[in-house]
Parts: sequence; C-alpha cells; structure tokens
Amino acid sequence: MDILLLKFTLTPLLIAAATLAARRWGPVVAGWLAGLPLTSGPISVFLAVEQGGVFASHAAVGSILGVVGAVAFCVTYALSARRFGWRGSILCSFLVYSPTVLTLSHFGFSLPAAVLTAVLVLLAGMLVARSGQGKIMAALPPWWDLPMRMLVAALLLLALTAAAHILGPQMSGILAPFPIMTCVMAIFSHAQYGEPGVRLFIHGILTAMFSLIAFYVVVSLLVENSTLIAYLAASGAAILVNLAAWEVLRLLNKQRAQKRAP
Repeated sequence: MDILLLKFTLTPLLIAAATLAARRWGPVVAGWLAGLPLTSGPISVFLAVEQGGVFASHAAVGSILGVVGAVAFCVTYALSARRFGWRGSILCSFLVYSPTVLTLSHFGFSLPAAVLTAVLVLLAGMLVARSGQGKIMAALPPWWDLPMRMLVAALLLLALTAAAHILGPQMSGILAPFPIMTCVMAIFSHAQYGEPGVRLFIHGILTAMFSLIAFYVVVSLLVENSTLIAYLAASGAAILVNLAAWEVLRLLNKQRAQKRAP
C-alpha cells in the first residue's frame, strides 16, 4: 500500500513542479526538467524493489534503448507541430513511437551498444528538431490544467509498473522512458504557447536526455550490488551530465551568435 501511494503521488508532484517552473521560467526550462529521469527514474526504483536487482539491471539497458523511442516521439511532435495542433501532433508522435519501441524489443543490445545507439540517435534528433525562431504567445491556463496533468501522469505510471512482470525486463526498460511527462506537458505547452513554444520545450527535453542515459548506465552497473548506492550514484551522474550538456549547448549558442554578429 505504501508503494502504491508513492506511485500515485511522486510523479504527479514532479509534474506539478515542472509545470510551475515552466510558468515561471518558460518552455525551455520545462523541457529541461521533463527530459530528466524524473518519471523513468522512479519507475526503475519500483522495478528494483518489486522485481529485484537483476531485473532492474537488465531493464536499465532497455531504458537506454528507450531513449531512441523517446527521441522519435519528441522529434515527430516538433515536426508535426509545424502543421498540426496538439491532437494531430500527439497522434503522429505515437504512430512513430509505437513501431520504434516494438522494433527495438526484438533485438538484444549490450550496454555499450545501447549507449552508442542512444547517443547517436539523440544527437541526430537535436539537429532535426532545432528550436528555431518564433514569438511565444502564452495563454492563461484554465483552473483544471495542473490537476489534469497530474492525474494523467499518475495513471500512466501505475499502468506501466503494474504490467512489468508481463512485459519482462527488456520491454519494461524500453517503456520506462515512455514520454509520460513529455506527452502531458507537450500537449499543454502546445495549447498555451503555440508551435514556437513547444519546439523550445522539445529542445530542452532532448538536451536533458543525455543525463537520462548517464542515469541508466550507472543503474545497470551498480543496482545488482546495492539499490541505494546505485540510485544515489545514478542521480549524481545525471545531474553532472545535465549541467555539462547545458554548458556545452550554451557555448555553442554563444559561438553561433558571435558568427552572426557583424
């Protein structure tokens, strides 16, 4: 019962925090938060507690592959948002995401191969889904906006962890980075900020996904020996990699701005 209560409260609270940050600092920060292992991380913890360290270790390799599916979802949404509203964009995203993860589930990957595949796909996704330019038109959200985000995210998390024993470690891992927070927040960001805002949101998510890969590498290597040490070390690695990724991106943007200047 305690674990069930935690499942039903942790992710909604993270969604709430990311939503409030987005309202305060804009869609880029929202994307940065949504790309962190704030929902997939708790899923991994629940898998380790309920299914054991070996299961969680194999699932972590699957989760690194799951980044490929998450990138496919995000890039498709960013491209679709140029022509469609949030309904058409989310439909296109799932039409691409579903066959991607199903294909990945049929192949066995070692940890190095999974990392290399995820990093290359992520870099390619960042090139395709650039934030671009455009005026962000922020709208006042309705009263039910935040509660609805929290409810949808909680239901998705509960469904995924409940099916873990049926799906097995690899498929559970691949689905762990399922864009729970991305899906919920992209829809609302799209509706409130428009297409330029959602592209900035997606850009933030993709940048933060390097930290998700680092998180699961550490989990895969350490979780069989100590669950607590594994997730503490993984969290630290995720934070360090995320800060490094954003610093590199800042320097690149600075160089581009200097080249454009007369």
